[in-house]
Amino acid sequence: MNRSEPPDPGSRVFKQQIENFNLSIESTPAWFWLNSDENSRMDQIRAGRTFVLAQLQATQMGMVMHPVSQGLQEYPEMGSVYQQLQQKFQKISADPKQTLQMLARIGYLPDNAEKPRPSPRRGLQAHIL
Repeated sequence: MNRSEPPDPGSRVFKQQIENFNLSIESTPAWFWLNSDENSRMDQIRAGRTFVLAQLQATQMGMVMHPVSQGLQEYPEMGSVYQQLQQKFQKISADPKQTLQMLARIGYLPDNAEKPRPSPRRGLQAHIL
């Protein structure tokens, strides 16, 4: 996939990507999520920081995590998906007033699977305004 030119939604490549993603979701052995009492910017930052720590711990234990966060984005195009995810979470949550902050697939890779490469990182200067 060329990230500068996403495939046409009607193309075979696009349809195959969706099919592969759906197969991955359907085969997920376990889900990891983080929630908060509120949805302030600090709640979001704390959730992100906690997620990074959990992902590092999972990696140390030989597990892999795959964030499934598109539906938790708070911009107009994702509004209905965001609401659906929050409603589904509230049905299984001990406290239905909480906000789902992070969602990820978690598990062990099959023995014959290639280990994921580290993701690219930006330097410190990219984060300083």
